[in-house]
Amino acid sequence: MRRAESLSIQAEQAIASVVEAECPLCKVELRVHDERACCPCCGDSYLAGLSRLEMKRCPDHGRDCEHWAAVWDRRIPPESTS
Repeated sequence: MRRAESLSIQAEQAIASVVEAECPLCKVELRVHDERACCPCCGDSYLAGLSRLEMKRCPDHGRDCEHWAAVWDRRIPPESTS
């Protein structure tokens, strides 16, 4: 599978998760405030639209969660990318 196809599938899965009121990263129920769906665990805030997902950091919640820590631990250092 090509990388672009894989990213497309991941994006579609994330949109579906948010529409179902679940954080795609933490797998906890999203809470709605300020007209956005917000994860109380990681502080990501979502707004789903037709074939798109807007994600930003919630100003009321932090990003200090075990799920984001795991993402950062698994990332590839920039100098190692090809």
